[in-house]
Amino acid sequence: MSARPISDRSGQVTARLTSRGLPLRPELVLATLAGVKRETRRVCPESWLRCLDPEDEEDRATAIERCPYGRVGDHLWVREQLVPYSKYEWTIYAADREYVKPDTRWPWKVRTLPSRFCPRWASRVTLRITSVDVERLQAITDAGALREGVTVPEPWWSVMTRDGRMHPRETTRDVFARLWDSLNAARGYSWVSSPWVWVIGFEMVDAKGGGA
Repeated sequence: MSARPISDRSGQVTARLTSRGLPLRPELVLATLAGVKRETRRVCPESWLRCLDPEDEEDRATAIERCPYGRVGDHLWVREQLVPYSKYEWTIYAADREYVKPDTRWPWKVRTLPSRFCPRWASRVTLRITSVDVERLQAITDAGALREGVTVPEPWWSVMTRDGRMHPRETTRDVFARLWDSLNAARGYSWVSSPWVWVIGFEMVDAKGGGA
C-alpha cells in the first residue's frame, strides 16, 4: 500500500490518497478493461468486523470505514496473472497475451505468476473507488452481478415453459454464485454461507497496453 497527500487550491494537505493492489482473474481483467466490470465483492472476515453488527446503522458505517481496500477516491492497482512467452524470454499478461513491457524478461522461477503476487511495476490498470458498502453476499442482484462483469452465455439465455413463455434458464446471479465458489468456497466463504462482503464500486483511471 502507498499513499500520497492531496492538496486543495491553497496548497494545504486535506487528505491522503491511498493505493492498494487488487488481484483479478484474467477474464475479470478483460471485463474491467472493457468497462463491463465496475464492482468487486471481497469477504469481510470476522476479525475485521470485530463484533460489529452491519445490520445496525452505526456499526455499518464503522464496518465501511474499516474496509481494507480503501475509501471513496482512493486508487486500486490491478494485480494480474503473468506468464512467460517464447522460452521464458518475455513477460506477458495471461488475460490478453500483451507484453508487460517490450524489454521485460521473465524473472521468476515458476511457469505462471498468480495475480496475488503481481508486482506494482507490472500493473497496467489503475482504478478509482467510487463507492464502498457492506452487505450479505446473497444480497447481490442480477444488476449487481452484471456490474461484477458476469454475463450469461447466449445459447443458455432462455427456455420456453409449458405456458409458452420464455424464461431465463440461468441468471447472471447464478453465474456469479458459481464464480464466487470457484474462488472462495475452499477458503470457507461459500455462496451458501453468504458471508458479509465489502461491495466496492470503481471507475477506470488509467489503462496501459491491450484493451486500453
